Amino acid sequence: MTEGTNRARRLSLPAAAGIILCLWLIYTLLFTFNPGEPLMSILGFIPGVLGIVTLRAAGLTAEECNLRLAPVSRAGLGALAAVTLLLAPILLTGRWVGADWISVLVHPLASGVSQELFFRAAFGQWR
Repeated sequence: MTEGTNRARRLSLPAAAGIILCLWLIYTLLFTFNPGEPLMSILGFIPGVLGIVTLRAAGLTAEECNLRLAPVSRAGLGALAAVTLLLAPILLTGRWVGADWISVLVHPLASGVSQELFFRAAFGQWR
């Protein structure tokens, strides 16, 4: 936390660290036993969100938890375009077998966001 702030702490930092470690164990067990989609995507959010809530209760700001909303960067758009170009030949030459759009578009996004939230929570207090 930054010096000179008088934020109310409802939780001590050592207690928050203990909770984060317990959440890490839950997260590890979740990925070890992998219950499959969509349950995995839904359950994957729980440790991440609880980690952020824990750190906020310990008095950390959104900035200290590395949370912010921002537009997509040019580098990010460039990487997305490069991956799209690499996948184009595969999509054009492969045999279409159909797709479950929820599994293609929602589950990976939910999994990525939940992992990002968890790791921001896990490392946010140690920077």
